[in-house]
Amino acid sequence: MLEAVELIRLPCTGKAETGLLLQCLEKGHPGVLVLGCPEDNCKFLIGSTRARKRVQLTRKLLKEAGLSEERVRMDFVSSVDAHRLGRIVREMQERLEVGGKV
Repeated sequence: MLEAVELIRLPCTGKAETGLLLQCLEKGHPGVLVLGCPEDNCKFLIGSTRARKRVQLTRKLLKEAGLSEERVRMDFVSSVDAHRLGRIVREMQERLEVGGKV
């Protein structure tokens, strides 16, 4: 079971560029989980929407390269959903263990 989680804090998920996501994978991380505030409650108005589009592009690039797009995921969590955060991280770990390591 995967256990280590490395956090990269950004002022807004809108700063999660496609290059950053790919760089994390190139460094040997088995997956990247981008967590943003709910799109309808984004402090910076469009940051979560921008990040979602970049995650979709990154997944597309992985698929085109013959790699598992399951290695990159985005989810939205509000500050009152701490219990949900743990579940999302566990789901990502399980996803990577099952088949996202390609």
